[in-house]
Amino acid sequence: MDYKVNYYEIEILSPTTVTSGDKIPSFQVVVEGKKAYIIDIMKMIKANKKALDIVVAFDFNKGESLVDKLKREGINYKSYIKYELDYIGSTNRIREINEIMKTAGRPYIPGSSIKGAVRSTLSRALNKEDIYLRSLDNSVKNKKKSEVCDDRAEEELFGSPNYSPFRFLNISDTDVVDASNLELCDIKVLNVCNGKAKWFAGRENIEDKQRAVSIHTEALKRGTRLKGKISSGFIQYFKENSFTGIKNIESVMNYASKIKKEVYSYIGSEIEFYEKYNNGELTDVLNFYEKLRDMKLAENEFLLQVGFSTGYKPKSVIKKIDNKFIQQLKVVSKGRIYEDMFPKTRRLVYKNGKIEAPLGWIKITLR
Repeated sequence: MDYKVNYYEIEILSPTTVTSGDKIPSFQVVVEGKKAYIIDIMKMIKANKKALDIVVAFDFNKGESLVDKLKREGINYKSYIKYELDYIGSTNRIREINEIMKTAGRPYIPGSSIKGAVRSTLSRALNKEDIYLRSLDNSVKNKKKSEVCDDRAEEELFGSPNYSPFRFLNISDTDVVDASNLELCDIKVLNVCNGKAKWFAGRENIEDKQRAVSIHTEALKRGTRLKGKISSGFIQYFKENSFTGIKNIESVMNYASKIKKEVYSYIGSEIEFYEKYNNGELTDVLNFYEKLRDMKLAENEFLLQVGFSTGYKPKSVIKKIDNKFIQQLKVVSKGRIYEDMFPKTRRLVYKNGKIEAPLGWIKITLR
């Protein structure tokens, strides 16, 4: 069935965020109990001259808490709370928070992020890895960057951007939801070292996950629901009329079933990974993926992984990552690539003293 749908609904299955690029600095954050409070500093200094004097004179490089200083001076920060976030992380010392995309202070998921995940998944489902690998070969020989390699493969597969089949799959931004649907996530970086799961701690990888580096990020909570508009009505029209210039238009037809099948395969590979490296600390993540695999989906439903810290694999069209691919990627990316295992790291949510889940898993229902 080719859905010519007007609406889609998202259910958040694991903490999900598309970050704006902005950071909330530590002096705007107060952690008390199981809450993190975001302070409206501008409102505070406009309303209270004494607070203004303190902020102007405050040395943020000393590591002292601005809130502690305000408390000593008798200024109640709770009068200037912008919003609060549920937080059960490993540390109360927060350097900065990656802020989620918002409009007028209310979070949402951009349609471009959803479409990007859809495009990567559908491109992978075409099983045209040879085109990308051939382009990678050429980039290595001609010393071109990885972006050039991807662009050439995309043009061969889908033609020029003006005639790409993905132009006819239009996905809007979701509606906005209240900030009460947000939580603050403590993200830990899993590294596999000598066949053993460890946690990134700056200059070394350690076994104590609580002491590992924390990446703090605003994210939509599990169970949050968002809606948006989606349109694919022109796909069938152009297919039936054999419109010249559009290549591989079949890739975006019956896209729900194609995405479902491809994501199921990806979930299977992640289950294999966590079965291999589970040391007892990754059981919740393994259970999460097994539940995804066993989830009964209707014909108009599919799963996707979107947003910040979801890693290399969901965004890549290459399924079989072998040593030759890694060596070539190392040349064109001019970055640090680990030959023993790629991708080497996973970013996972730490909560209640445990590694809980990967980021970014959503269920989309077409209405």
